[in-house]
Amino acid sequence: MDSPTETGIEIPDGSSSFEEIPAVSDHSGSSSPVTPKAERLPVSLTFGSGGSFDDATPNHEDSDSFFSELDSEAEAFYSSLNHRLVSPGFMDGHEFSDKQMSCRELMKKFAQCEEELRTASLKLQDAQQEVERLKCEAAENLRAELETARREIETKDADVETEKRRALELQRHVPQGETRHVNGEKDGVCAEVDSLKAEMRARDVDFKQMEEQLNQLVVYREAELVSESGNGKSTVEELSARVKELEKQAEIQRKCIIRRRGR
Repeated sequence: MDSPTETGIEIPDGSSSFEEIPAVSDHSGSSSPVTPKAERLPVSLTFGSGGSFDDATPNHEDSDSFFSELDSEAEAFYSSLNHRLVSPGFMDGHEFSDKQMSCRELMKKFAQCEEELRTASLKLQDAQQEVERLKCEAAENLRAELETARREIETKDADVETEKRRALELQRHVPQGETRHVNGEKDGVCAEVDSLKAEMRARDVDFKQMEEQLNQLVVYREAELVSESGNGKSTVEELSARVKELEKQAEIQRKCIIRRRGR
């Protein structure tokens, strides 16, 4: 009789790849997943030259017990792995992670908008201070110019009164012809005074127009700054609402995952 031929099947222990095996259907009709190579164990079989099974090491009873235990462990492992792969909570975890990432991005945008709003508020405060400074400066300049004009008018009025008194004195002491000459000079002085008064009135009108233009500029600038600040606040409020909505959705997903895992 020829010596028995030993046939060995062995898979390296360090491999973590998967190979396809025939699907094994369970009672529910689903198929088992692929089998990891690392879980395969070396098996040695001994056959006779005639193709019949003469002997094996260990003996028949030990081999049957060993293979039965191995099949049970493999079936339990495949069932556990299949349950994890097809579990609904497996995908929910990824969706929950995506929600968290989206929430973090919105929180970052929310912080950026808050920073922009603070910057706009500081600019608004600076602009308001600049407007107040310009208004005070314009008011001081206007008061100074009006005071100067008032003094000039008072000086001119004093000069007119002096000229009138001098004219009256001349009328009493000079002949009629010279009186007419003095009256002409007096009329010229009066006309000059009237011209100065008209110039002062025109200057007052110019000052009022300048003040109105300054006030309009201040109002326009304040409205522009308030509009910019309002847009920043609106954006922050929208982002805040979106963040709260995503947080609620993430909390709902988390509770669903916890309930499914608890089952």
